Amino acid sequence: MRTIFITLIALLIGGAAGFQLGSFGPQLKSGLQDAYGNDIDRREVRETLQNQARAWNRGDIDAFMQDYWQSDALRFASGGKINTGWDATIAGYKERYPDKAAMGALAFTDLDVKLLSETDALVFGHWRLTRESDSPNGLFTLHFKKIGGDWKIVSDHTSSSAS
Repeated sequence: MRTIFITLIALLIGGAAGFQLGSFGPQLKSGLQDAYGNDIDRREVRETLQNQARAWNRGDIDAFMQDYWQSDALRFASGGKINTGWDATIAGYKERYPDKAAMGALAFTDLDVKLLSETDALVFGHWRLTRESDSPNGLFTLHFKKIGGDWKIVSDHTSSSAS
């Protein structure tokens, strides 16, 4: 968490300096820039999300949750609520999605993986559930951290679309 805070402060300070010097140019147009450019890590983060979607679509919340950091410090924000901890997060999923019909089919689209360092990444994207009676969808922002050689979600902020 400290690493991302320092990174965000550095981006803000660097952005302010660039604005004052008139050197924003293409950086302003393209948004948040990768600070670290390793295509292998970017691919591993995307594969983690693909594995999650496959687990969800099998109706396997336990497998879906394996890509979240199993820690009391995991942060999950959605629906105006914040859950802290892996146990609270999996309990919330199991309460909201008690069976395969409630889970539906999950798809992630428009994934934008930004590598902040060798151990931190932000992922922005869209999610959609396709169920018999509806198709809820929305946006998400995930903070991934490389822990023990594996990319794990340490913070998840998911929102639902009004439509």
